[in-house]
Amino acid sequence: MPETGSTPLPPGRFAVKLTIAEKDRERFLAAGALGSAAIYTHGMEPIHIIRKVILRVGSYTNYLILKLH
Repeated sequence: MPETGSTPLPPGRFAVKLTIAEKDRERFLAAGALGSAAIYTHGMEPIHIIRKVILRVGSYTNYLILKLH
């Protein structure tokens, strides 16, 4: 899937298709919205906490910067 666009995606980025749950259909989700995700495995479990913190801080900074404009 990463090679389906007209230009190659940067490393570590993949296009995904989301299926919205019925209870969340009323929420606004803009076309072209970006997000971050992590895949957690059984190996390297102590690192999971660090990744969770990085994801949360990133979401806060994205929200704050958006609200300051």
